[in-house]
Amino acid sequence: MKRTDAAILALYLLLPWFFFGLGVDVLRAPLAPGDGYISGLPTKLFGASLSAWNPYLQAGTFTFKDIGFQFLYLPSVVVMALFPNPFGYNLLILSHYALAGMFTFLFLRKLRLDAPPAFLGGLAFMFCGFASAHLAHYMIIVTMAYLPILLYAIETWLQSRRWLHLALAALAFGLNLFGDYPAVSLYIGMVSFPYLWFRALTGQESPGEPLLARLKTALLASAVIFPGGVAIAAAQVFPILESLPLVTREKISYEFFASFSFPLYQLPMLLFPYLFGANRESLFPAPYFGEPNLMELTGYVGILPLFLSALALLLPKRDRQVYFWALVALGAFLLALGDSTPLYRLMYRVPLYNMFRVPARNWLEFSFATAALSALAAQALLHQTLEKKTYFLLLAALSAAFLAWSGFVLFGWDSLFPHLREQEAWLQNLRLSSPTVYLPLAFLMLSILGLALLYRYRQTPFMWGALSLLLLADLFTFGRPFNEYPRLLFVEGQPNPAAEYIRQAPGRVYPLNFQGQERELQPNLNMLYGIPVINAYSNIWLKDYVAITTFNLDAPAGRKRDLIANNRVLSVLSTRYLITSSAEQKDYIARVKASGGNQPGEVLVQGFDSPGWEFVSPASASGTIATLQGRREGKKKEPGLLQISFPIQPNATYQVTLEARIPVGTAAKPLIVDFFGKNYDGAGQERLIDPLTITKTFRSYRFLIFTHDYVPAESYLRVFTYSEQPYEVRNVTLTRLESQDIPVPLWQGEAEGDTALYRRVYDAPNDITLYENRNALPRARFVERVIPVNGWGDVFYYLWLAPEFDPSTTALAEGLPSEWTGLSLGEILEETYENETVTLRIRTNSQAFLVLADTWYPGWKAFIDGQETPIYKTYGTLRGISIGAPGEHRIEFRFVPMSFYLGLGVSLISTLLLFLTALSLDRRKMT
Repeated sequence: MKRTDAAILALYLLLPWFFFGLGVDVLRAPLAPGDGYISGLPTKLFGASLSAWNPYLQAGTFTFKDIGFQFLYLPSVVVMALFPNPFGYNLLILSHYALAGMFTFLFLRKLRLDAPPAFLGGLAFMFCGFASAHLAHYMIIVTMAYLPILLYAIETWLQSRRWLHLALAALAFGLNLFGDYPAVSLYIGMVSFPYLWFRALTGQESPGEPLLARLKTALLASAVIFPGGVAIAAAQVFPILESLPLVTREKISYEFFASFSFPLYQLPMLLFPYLFGANRESLFPAPYFGEPNLMELTGYVGILPLFLSALALLLPKRDRQVYFWALVALGAFLLALGDSTPLYRLMYRVPLYNMFRVPARNWLEFSFATAALSALAAQALLHQTLEKKTYFLLLAALSAAFLAWSGFVLFGWDSLFPHLREQEAWLQNLRLSSPTVYLPLAFLMLSILGLALLYRYRQTPFMWGALSLLLLADLFTFGRPFNEYPRLLFVEGQPNPAAEYIRQAPGRVYPLNFQGQERELQPNLNMLYGIPVINAYSNIWLKDYVAITTFNLDAPAGRKRDLIANNRVLSVLSTRYLITSSAEQKDYIARVKASGGNQPGEVLVQGFDSPGWEFVSPASASGTIATLQGRREGKKKEPGLLQISFPIQPNATYQVTLEARIPVGTAAKPLIVDFFGKNYDGAGQERLIDPLTITKTFRSYRFLIFTHDYVPAESYLRVFTYSEQPYEVRNVTLTRLESQDIPVPLWQGEAEGDTALYRRVYDAPNDITLYENRNALPRARFVERVIPVNGWGDVFYYLWLAPEFDPSTTALAEGLPSEWTGLSLGEILEETYENETVTLRIRTNSQAFLVLADTWYPGWKAFIDGQETPIYKTYGTLRGISIGAPGEHRIEFRFVPMSFYLGLGVSLISTLLLFLTALSLDRRKMT
């Protein structure tokens, strides 16, 4: 390696620390904001333990299936094991920025570009707007670094034809998969696979090679690199494949698939990156007002790379690489637009691609293609033989085009999109005195000036250094303000008053808020303190867990108020504490009262004997039973509806009870109960009964519905459905409760005296309050009765809708032939909890059923006195076992994830065979 190249590679290692770390305490403060702050450091610290089961999130989760956490990424494990602190985390992220720049440089050098243009290309990719904006998405940064690494490996093999280099290319693809962001891995494959074929078929290294030989070369390399890379990453791939039928990302809707498409009206951001505002107050004061969110939509590549890329297409004697990267840039641009073009409807039908959302992340390929094109243009200018007149005519034409585009954006763009004129921030940003405008224009003028001077000084290192500094300054003025935010200093074990209280009386926690401070133990920051929570900040959730808890991607979201008021789900999950700093949530929690029975109140409707019921066709009544059935006429849908007016009151609590069944067949649409009136048809007054919870025999259902300050003058209680399969309903009762309190049965002890179901046990600084759930059930416990259920629908009914179900005495289990009653209430004598094992010493008098409030997942095995016993899926998402013989027993749960062990074996064997075969073939070739 030349001394100049070595110096440049060393510079790449240092630049990210300057770019992102200048003025920040990198030893104590994580550089990554957002997701990188909430999830990055905690998951990296946990990942260094190499534990296959994470007990701190979602009542336990299989570590290696959770996409995005990079638990099997070896560099992450090594770095965090050596530096288990924010510095190690920063080192991991910034080293991958450096790798992105270094290998872009090395790839371009492999294309025989000189060092100055290649250096420029490396800078353009490593600090492009996509990379800077996604600092928060540490897993994207780690994975994107493998695009130039893989291209470098492919190019090295094409030039050397050594099997070892082909094996290294497969290893690069495998490591990219271990980077654990499958969408980015797919984008890398979408670039590297066609690049391999393009290079093999154009035969630039061997122009006399027959076409058939070139095809064989491309096929051979494709068969080794991509399947070989998947085999190397089998330890990561197999657990993910195993999880697909169980998780929520098996299939996504088109709306979710196309979410975060880049809108056409925001195209000026490619030249004026903050024209639509900044995500936080900084050098660019106007707040962001474009489509959500700026981080995902950013495709800024810098003025100079954009200018050079356009110039690459205009210069004569273009390298073939120019055509390839121009097509990549065009394709990526169209994909980034998402549903702004009809193309994305077609892409929704493409297998694998249709599993990932955020079209705007295709700016990754666009950014790399632009970096490559700009380097190719710079190389052509370094060695160009154009006459001075021709060169300056091209430069003038391109400058005029850029200036004309700038002028149109500043003075005419809102004529195409008039809604922009209604935005004060838009008008503010259009001023020439705004840095949003004058900085990009300054960088444009400096780029034009620099390229004009380059004609004369193209052999001068100072000239190339000036262009590199210009590019760095341009990208820095975008990237640095983007990531300026208040940085909280924290390290593992930092004092946290609420966490310290919980450690004294351990139990699972439900953090009610996602946005806010780490003091609220929000997921996944709870892992820093070793405190388990029942939710998580994750893209991956088990379907049944989501169905039962109503949690989703936004961690503590779901039906917060219903979870608190219903209490059964929280208690079954052994949720001992709620934590919040919200005054509104505190007021609501205080309304939930422990009750020994039904709350007294005024009965307003008592079945169909009450006068005033209206049956809207196609609904009908026969005696005490009403039949509801929706009807469709063409595109018009009519519900089967029954309703009755009642005198609604503001700020009141109402209880609705009814019985329902589906007499024949199965229904696809829910049965809906709501309060309705003029301007009063919100989701807060509506309750849905999922058809999966309804059987062919009548079941009882009970709801609480709350009113607010505004209520309509005339209101109706409605029961209706759009289902074309009929429902039958009877005994519809409406009661206005005397108190606004929310009554919840207390399963243990008496409700007299202290009636709060959630006791306020600790007030921490910053208004954070910790509540203890008096109904919380032990993590390991026995029940008197077990009811057989068939899927989450039955479980949801009992935990959410059944009026009298008591989970403290009764379990719900799948796979039972019949109901078990009269079971022994055994005794837990000793319990030991570790990540991958749970050990209990128990005593029973007869047959018993043990519930362990930890998430059910394939790979868990249970043993009674050393003999394996079946695990029953309990409450739709937990574990339970049957214990037949009386006496003392040793119960052990062990996590043995065969998908991981099998995948690990395939990974090790594949890697070993691949490299042994490559070395053997190279040795044979040399002899």
